[in-house]
Amino acid sequence: MPTGHQRIRWGARIYESISYRTERETVGIPAAPMNDIAMIVMAANPWSPDKRLLVVAGVRGFGTWGAAHFLNTGWRKLYSKLHFLPPGISGQSVDFAALLNISYHNYDLGEIEILDVEMLKRKKVKKNIKN
Repeated sequence: MPTGHQRIRWGARIYESISYRTERETVGIPAAPMNDIAMIVMAANPWSPDKRLLVVAGVRGFGTWGAAHFLNTGWRKLYSKLHFLPPGISGQSVDFAALLNISYHNYDLGEIEILDVEMLKRKKVKKNIKN
C-alpha cells in the first residue's frame, strides 16, 4: 500500500482513500482532485433501545465533512437508495450503512457519490438485569 493511503473493506471490495499528507507533499505542483471514503450508519442504540444512533465518519477529515454535508443536502438521494425497504416503511426506521466517495479539490468539496447502501440486521439486545 502506498504511503499515506488508507483502505476500507466493504463486502468483497476494497476502497482506497488518498491521504491529506500526500497532497501537502506536492507543494508547487498543481493540486489534483483527491478523494476520501466515508460511512453513514443509522442503527438502533444498544444502550437505549427506543433511541437510534447516527454515525458519520470519514477516513480523513474531508470524508467526515463531506458525509455531514451530504446528510444536509443529499439525504433524499440516500433514502431513495434504500430500495430494499418494503412498501410503507420509512428509511428513518431502518438500520443501514452507506459508503460514500467524497471528492475534493484545493480544499473544497466536490462530487459526493453513494458507492453502496446495505441494510443492517437488528440483533436482539439482552437487557441487563441488576439484582
